Amino acid sequence: MKKPPQIFQLILLLVVVVYERDCGAQTIQSWRENFFRSETAPQFGAKSRALSEVASQLSSASNIRNIRTIELGTENVSVSFSHDWTILASPQHEEGNVVLFDVEADTIITILRGHENGVNHVRFSPNAMLLASGGVDGKVMLWDVARRVTVATLDGDSREVTSMAYSKDGTILASGTVDGVVNVWDVETHTRIATLGGKTDFVSSLLFSDDGKLLASGSWDGIVSVWDVLAHEKVASLGGHPPAVLEGWFRGFFTPLSFSPDGKKLAYGTVHNLEVWDTSKRETVATFGEMEGVISAQFSPDGKLLASRTGQGIKIWEMATNRIRLFESDGDNFAPAVFSPDGTVLASTLLAFTDEFGEGEYIVLWNTENGEPIVSSSEGHHDVVWDIVFSPDGTRLASHSSDSTVKLWDVAQYLAPSIPSPDFDGDGTVGFPDFLQFAAQFGLSKGDAGFDARFDLDGNGTIGFSDFLIFAGTFGNNTRSS
Repeated sequence: MKKPPQIFQLILLLVVVVYERDCGAQTIQSWRENFFRSETAPQFGAKSRALSEVASQLSSASNIRNIRTIELGTENVSVSFSHDWTILASPQHEEGNVVLFDVEADTIITILRGHENGVNHVRFSPNAMLLASGGVDGKVMLWDVARRVTVATLDGDSREVTSMAYSKDGTILASGTVDGVVNVWDVETHTRIATLGGKTDFVSSLLFSDDGKLLASGSWDGIVSVWDVLAHEKVASLGGHPPAVLEGWFRGFFTPLSFSPDGKKLAYGTVHNLEVWDTSKRETVATFGEMEGVISAQFSPDGKLLASRTGQGIKIWEMATNRIRLFESDGDNFAPAVFSPDGTVLASTLLAFTDEFGEGEYIVLWNTENGEPIVSSSEGHHDVVWDIVFSPDGTRLASHSSDSTVKLWDVAQYLAPSIPSPDFDGDGTVGFPDFLQFAAQFGLSKGDAGFDARFDLDGNGTIGFSDFLIFAGTFGNNTRSS
């Protein structure tokens, strides 16, 4: 193992590089913003057309490559990837077990057994050291992923667990129940911090703000509750419609929630509208209406755009102007529309028919700058797609379907080259605390004790001078600026 250099040498070098950068060199951020821009690029504007037309438009284009298809062996609506995408967790609802798959080898690593009844939900902790599973038996089980043993069993008073979410730092776990209760747990001490809510419907979704101060919960009756995590108090009750209004094709499957990257806004879906709530003013500041059931909502990584999937199709809204950048009509899909980690691409599904594959749900990638389709897959799923998600580095996409499979797609060539953001402490700024963490890793290589791949910014297996130059190029940047 290489011995890290003296920290003052890196500090001196950092000063030199940052000085050179700020005296005329083009910053990584400005390069990234200009990646998709050209004089011939189409202007922003709403476009409305059937997604079947999109399929025809892309038929002659190269297709997204399917890397592999993982056979889950059972139908479920909840799977979870580890942060490095090496492990996939899938519940066996009827058996009460959780299966861990090796993603690269497409083999079963182990089967975790412990729940008395079915397992509804699984969720990896942010560092993937723990896996939480929530069951019909009302218990949340915490598993040590490396040792494949139970760490703790959190008893939720026999209330069936229907949803779970970790705080970004992994210290708190929230679990929702079938009778509207949200339990908040201390992950380290395995104790219940608070019991929130009740007297509402099935809790279908939970989401922490990035700073962990707020927790949003959505239930089947259309009510979105916002909680102060430290004070254990409700600060807002949003949405809400008579249950009869919510009966229909989308009832109960989704309660869309999305915090903006800076935590200042919460987007949530209702029966007819996509609402945006200001977390400081504690009031609704934007309403995007005339929709037929909001299935998904997601802010772009820079917070400037908001994507929605509704009964009418896919829309991308510009937050500053409330203007629609993309509108594609298709009301037959349940899968969300999701942004790539760099925000340049939006992924969605498309119900279509091809001679080679037949009828199914296909993957489509969209350019978020001009609203044009980029590419589609030549195959898909033969049943409902519940979820699609990008890998953290944006090079792969996963789609999870009711056909009991998870498909992995190679999408690296359709994105802007990945530009790392060395905000290691997650405070929104690349600053000196991040530098100290980087300096402690400098000189280490993959396989060395203590090596952390987050600091290998160029991905070559060694934390060296090229990584330092990437870090110095982003030093002082606000990673949450909008």
